[in-house]
Amino acid sequence: MRTPRTFVPGTVQSIYCVIVGKIRARFALAMMAVLLFLALPTFASQQVFNSSGGTATLGTDFVLSGATATNPAGTLAINCPITSVGGSSPLIYSCTGGSFNFQSNDGLTTVTGSFTTAKLYLWAAGGGRGGNVHYTYEFIGDFTGVQDVNGVSAAINGETTAVIGPLTREIGSGSVTAGAGATGINSTYAPIYLTDLSNSQLVRADDIFGDNKQVLGSTGVKVNEFNGPLGVTLDPSGRIYVVDSSNCRIVRMDSITGANWTTFGHCGNGKDQFSGANDIALDATGRIYVADSFNSRIVRFDDMLGTNWIALGTAGSGTNQFIGPQGVAVDAAGKIYIADTSNKRIVRVDDMSGTNWTTLTQSPVINGYMFLFGSPAHVAIDNVGRIVIGDTTNVIRVDDMTGTNWAELGVGTSVSGLSIASDGTTYVAGTTFSGGSGVILFDDITTGAGFTGTNLVANSGGVYSVPVPAAISAVIVAPTSLTFAKENTGTTSAAQSITLTNFGGAPLNIASIVVTGDFVSTNACPAALPGGSTCTISVSYAPTKTGAEVGKVTITDNAFTGTQLVTLAGFGTAPVAGVAPSSVTFQPQLLNTISGAQYVVLSNSGTGPLTFSGTGITASGDFAETNNCGAAIAPVTSCQITVTFTPSASGSRTGNIFVTDNAGTQSVSLAGTGASAAPSITVSPESLVFPAQHLHTKSAAQSVLLSNGGTTAVSLSVAISGDFAKTGSCPTSLGAGKSCALNITFTPTVAGTRTGALTYTLPSGVVTVALTGTGTSALTGWLVFSPSSIVFNNGYVVGDNPSQDLTVTNTNGVPVGISHLALSGSSTFTQSNNCAATLGPDASCTVTIRFIPTVVGNVSGTLTVTESAGTAHKIAVSGTAGTDGGGN
Repeated sequence: MRTPRTFVPGTVQSIYCVIVGKIRARFALAMMAVLLFLALPTFASQQVFNSSGGTATLGTDFVLSGATATNPAGTLAINCPITSVGGSSPLIYSCTGGSFNFQSNDGLTTVTGSFTTAKLYLWAAGGGRGGNVHYTYEFIGDFTGVQDVNGVSAAINGETTAVIGPLTREIGSGSVTAGAGATGINSTYAPIYLTDLSNSQLVRADDIFGDNKQVLGSTGVKVNEFNGPLGVTLDPSGRIYVVDSSNCRIVRMDSITGANWTTFGHCGNGKDQFSGANDIALDATGRIYVADSFNSRIVRFDDMLGTNWIALGTAGSGTNQFIGPQGVAVDAAGKIYIADTSNKRIVRVDDMSGTNWTTLTQSPVINGYMFLFGSPAHVAIDNVGRIVIGDTTNVIRVDDMTGTNWAELGVGTSVSGLSIASDGTTYVAGTTFSGGSGVILFDDITTGAGFTGTNLVANSGGVYSVPVPAAISAVIVAPTSLTFAKENTGTTSAAQSITLTNFGGAPLNIASIVVTGDFVSTNACPAALPGGSTCTISVSYAPTKTGAEVGKVTITDNAFTGTQLVTLAGFGTAPVAGVAPSSVTFQPQLLNTISGAQYVVLSNSGTGPLTFSGTGITASGDFAETNNCGAAIAPVTSCQITVTFTPSASGSRTGNIFVTDNAGTQSVSLAGTGASAAPSITVSPESLVFPAQHLHTKSAAQSVLLSNGGTTAVSLSVAISGDFAKTGSCPTSLGAGKSCALNITFTPTVAGTRTGALTYTLPSGVVTVALTGTGTSALTGWLVFSPSSIVFNNGYVVGDNPSQDLTVTNTNGVPVGISHLALSGSSTFTQSNNCAATLGPDASCTVTIRFIPTVVGNVSGTLTVTESAGTAHKIAVSGTAGTDGGGN
């Protein structure tokens, strides 16, 4: 979007009356009723129309309705919602969204769009003794949308301006009549090439916004390398020519990929040599012209072998002399135009002998003024033969070498290249270093209509607009790849969307949309997608196997190469369920009383979530269960099912735990005995579950207590099985009222669920304690820490004693073992904690870190927490101590 001019209400100012050295005003609409515009032949969607009148209001929106437009005749309307108000001179109303609408009177042409960025500027002038404050408003807005001509839609970008005033009052809550305006629109598909001087690259994009951007090059002298690239042009077959200035050569390639890279030239001032080469042009026969700036000459050769090399010019200011010429162009008749930069003139010759040497150095008299060139650096010929010149930060256009109809536009950036598109749009290579945009386009030099700038390249060395002789379809596919989250086999993921946009000027004919791999798609795309329209392709992932998978969406249409691809990636997963132990036996239990709990571990050792279906987890018979399994168990985690026994009748009682999930159905056999009298021998707990333990390492101990509540001693023997061991001892005869304790540890020998039993053999029978644990071969961890580091930096001084708490949380559904917790590093840190050797399912504990600085400076330490499964977590601890101002 352009920068507004400063208005002086009550005076008549011409764009030609601003002094040299200042940016010339882009248009002078406030003082004109209607600007007359000489229409250029239009191709694709380029269109310029002027407007006047209409009713303007300003409230929550800026609204202009009923403005009369010309060329073509019609009606224009603007509605832009105000988003912010700021500034003072001028006051700026910013707005986005809303709508731009144009309807021709003959009904054949419509333009609709939405503002991407827009501003309404308000100036106030006058006052003082005489009062008479005058107010002038200027609206400048960029929009994107659709142009429809005779039923054919095209995607367009545009800029519109409108001036209101001078007024004797602000718009306020009323309405006013608008003044003159100008609108320029261009096809969204407008491919260009730019040289990137800063990065030594050639850039191609489908528009100045960078759609479908491609880049070639890096700094160097090898193939696909440039050093200070400047001018760029194309021949009729699409081959690209680049002035590789600092490498003193011309480069030609077949495409932006660098195919058939060919170079010509080296450094010097003789034949086949260049020094400071700047611009390049081709004539109708394909001969190559180069502005060889530091050698003060223009050279021409037939081909990339330098055939028929000829030079025109020596250093000087006379005929057939140049000083630092930077620009060159050739018209349809073969006449050569040179921007003789340091001589501040444009030169035209009929041939390379200098025949009919003609110069242009200044404008005719315009409103009593004449304008001189400042530093003309680039020259181009438009579609009707007019001469377009880039002069410092201005673009100047004249009809001929007498300067007839001299017009100029300040573009706000140093012009480093010019190109006139096949539809008449002017492209300017610029630089952000000079405070402007890296690339600019506009449609009308007299009004600046359609003025749009971007920083596709920040420091452009040259620009070339690729000819688009007829409206075509152009496509953007976004995104170009989809990655799906892990998905269980036999399920279908949520859909992801691909947007297909036709930003061209002709229908996109879609022949097919095909998807491969374990991916499925649906779409609402028509067989012919109009220009400026979008449609959506929805893709889901439905894996039939586990592991990484790839696929693609292939869209076959009539744009570009005819095929667009979107790559697809997914990862199929599957849960693997396990329950341990597979059976649980309860000790005799008094009728209608609840036993102590025993535990069953439900694990998922697969790659996908284990989800429950149907009844989920249930218990049958005289047994009940509770669990912490939730709706799903993540891969490589477990949950705990707590089972109790409440006998309703004497004798043997049986039941089951059933788990119904997406891995099938798992079951655990349950057994117990109902007793009419309380048993005298009891064990607590009746089962043990150990946290995951790294292979061949010993867990922390858990205790089991056997009690004789009877009146006589009982004999007993003890045995243990599996990867479990016991310490402590029970006597061979346990007296009445006595008990004995054993400490049980787990040392896994192989990975996976490990089961065993602690068995007491008594005269009355066998008492069994079920033992369950999980061995891990890889270092595995489930603890998380908050915060992730401890920092003491709140202005502490020597002698302070602050502390911070670290929360340790078990994210697993079964207990996690903590085998080591220690603080290392500076002795100014100490720790205390309430973390036991086993942290229960989903439980937390707290570590308190204390900082007691003894000296000024920075200190650090590390808190290490090691899980029994092997993972060692290291939490950084740091502190800074200063002085209290008294030397402490």
